[in-house]
Amino acid sequence: MSSCEIILTSYLSNLGSTGERISVASGYASYLLSHSYAVFATEENIKKYESRKDELKILNAQKVASYKELAATIDGQKINLKYNTMPDGRLFGSVGIKDVLIELKNIGCTEIRASDIIMDHNIRSVGNYEVIIRFDRNISATIKIFIESL
Repeated sequence: MSSCEIILTSYLSNLGSTGERISVASGYASYLLSHSYAVFATEENIKKYESRKDELKILNAQKVASYKELAATIDGQKINLKYNTMPDGRLFGSVGIKDVLIELKNIGCTEIRASDIIMDHNIRSVGNYEVIIRFDRNISATIKIFIESL
């Protein structure tokens, strides 16, 4: 299995920050390149990102500051959801990442992406649940989801 050297064009939580040079498997590199998350680490691209290094550090610092502010705002936020359920408390269907994202957008958290939401599995029954929102490697918030019967 061969690897490719690439430069990230945007922050990816499991890989690194914008402008970071990394080595990944060629298949994964293909995916990142086709979705504009990275560029090949050619001499030209390396020089381009090296010259922008200070600018990228400032942008990353601003992004981290806004993530910290957003995390502080939503940490501990409570979301109540009402669904049709079976008599034993199981939902007809389930509550997944997209449902949580819609509810977060409804309360004004428009900066959160689906990829920021971490759920071990979809919620399939009435109860109280905690969902982690991870903005950056070291910045996260926990929200509480309360699922009730209609």
